[in-house]
Amino acid sequence: MRLASVTMLAAAACLLASGCATTPVGDNGTSTLIGPQGGRLLADDGSRLDVPAGALRQYARLGMALAESSPAMTGLSAVGPTIVLTPSGTRFDIPVALSLPCDASAGSVVRIATYDPDSERWVEVSGSIARDGTVAAEIAHLSLYAPVVRSEGEAGGGRIVGYVRDAAEHAIAGATVEVIEGPGSVGATAMTGEAGGYEIEGLTAGTYALRAGKTGYQSAAHDGIVVVQGQTAEADFTLEGEGNTEEPGLFYGHVKDTVGDPIVEARVEVVTGPAGSGHFDLTGEEGGYEIADVQPGTYSLRASRPGYTAITKGDLVLEAGQHKEVNFILSSEGGGSDETGVIFGRVKNAEGQPVAEATVTVVSGPSRESEYVYTSEQGAYEIGNLGPGTYALQASRLGYESSSEDGVHVIAGRETEVNFILIAGGEQPGAIRGHVRDGDGNPLVEAKVEVLAGPSREGDFVLTDAEGAYEIGDLTPGYYGLTASREGYASQAKDGIEVTSGNDTEVNFTLIEDTGGGETGVVFGHVRDGEEQPINEAKVLILSGPSHTGEWVYTDPDGAYEWTGLSPGTYTVKAAKTGYESVTEDGVVVTAGSETELNFTLHGT
Repeated sequence: MRLASVTMLAAAACLLASGCATTPVGDNGTSTLIGPQGGRLLADDGSRLDVPAGALRQYARLGMALAESSPAMTGLSAVGPTIVLTPSGTRFDIPVALSLPCDASAGSVVRIATYDPDSERWVEVSGSIARDGTVAAEIAHLSLYAPVVRSEGEAGGGRIVGYVRDAAEHAIAGATVEVIEGPGSVGATAMTGEAGGYEIEGLTAGTYALRAGKTGYQSAAHDGIVVVQGQTAEADFTLEGEGNTEEPGLFYGHVKDTVGDPIVEARVEVVTGPAGSGHFDLTGEEGGYEIADVQPGTYSLRASRPGYTAITKGDLVLEAGQHKEVNFILSSEGGGSDETGVIFGRVKNAEGQPVAEATVTVVSGPSRESEYVYTSEQGAYEIGNLGPGTYALQASRLGYESSSEDGVHVIAGRETEVNFILIAGGEQPGAIRGHVRDGDGNPLVEAKVEVLAGPSREGDFVLTDAEGAYEIGDLTPGYYGLTASREGYASQAKDGIEVTSGNDTEVNFTLIEDTGGGETGVVFGHVRDGEEQPINEAKVLILSGPSHTGEWVYTDPDGAYEWTGLSPGTYTVKAAKTGYESVTEDGVVVTAGSETELNFTLHGT
């Protein structure tokens, strides 16, 4: 992939149009699909975008292109290429790092500037750092960016600095501070770092008003901030939590039809709960969705799509920091004029306590056969849109003996109650626990340990505590693959981890500090089927190697993929896609400064 040139006629139209999501890169443009786990865009000229884990809530194809022309600058001069980052307007939950090549004379102060279509002017990005022919800064959204110096007579300017904290004086990272009033730079933003600090530079002398905010907090504003040319003004913010200062969680899952096929662009939204209504996500090609930054509490979610009967699930209890899976099965509308019925009830244990997340399956019947739903925290379930007739149901949960009910009669327009009691026994859940340490044996705090593969909880993760310890429980017995990662360290993956019924399995990780500075290599290629047709959205996963272990990229519609920034060494790479047999390639050698081609052929299952 090479950095492409794009005319600003199309790029500017995209930037100024609300909701434009087209990637304006040519056939040789740089683009890749990046998700919540993070990723990187890298061009041959050294332009680079590093997206850390947690910056995106869902997958998006990010693009980078070279603009042939750009809006005029006032008081600034470009000293390098103007870059278009797409989809324009995409905002990040935490800062991402942008690095651009620059060519400035000795003594010049180089910064990155972004074009603000609302004010129709270029605004400098705070915190820019220039060295070795490049300039880098943390950015909060995708737009036009360029390396700049201030024109003669424009150097200096004033600035506003400060901190954003919560009511307990704890730093709030990832908060957005925006200029809402002033003689210049209205609309300019800065995002707070780990210590809660921010900085907005290049301000014309005058009086300003700022606003600070972040999801889960009430926004706050400061006015009357006087900026003097060449001096620094201070403005600190205290944000009050919106009724809850606990760590937010997220809902995720899939929306499928009655035969198990994913439903694309279904809307999953929060109907009731502490965070209020209106939070939503649209499902992707695999039917997946994710609603992040949700305050702990009890919620109702609704899944809908034109042509299908909407479903609402209530009594969904979200704990602080929890990633809770909620799946939906939607029945298509217009399947006949006959009325349908409903089966509902509760699943409890022998002591009369509710059994949450038990599976209630339609074993047989006139409709929705083999479909299932999960019980709520109160053990409640409901299966709707059932054609009249006789059904057989089964309730099951890991750690309990399953229970069945035959001869359940469903009458059109009526509700039938069926309750289950599950007796403890059978296969019990297991757990994986251990420690993550550095090369000297010291514990690594807040390292991420993620389930890469296994019979349950795939994609779930936990963070290590102050002792570097972690534990992932409620695992279905079987074989698992895990990865451990932390910023500044090379990740490590382990597979073939056996979890047995009712037992804990210890798995420890040692992460080696990534000192950086060395030249990297590239692995690229295509994933095709047995007929040599490209496979879109296939996952290409690095199972082991000197860097990026446990991370993955997805193929584009042409079946192409590219891994950049790989440390030299030998890798094991796997290609997989639902409906195909996965393929693993060992001994993939990456050499510094070179590209290695690796193609896969997947056969349908």
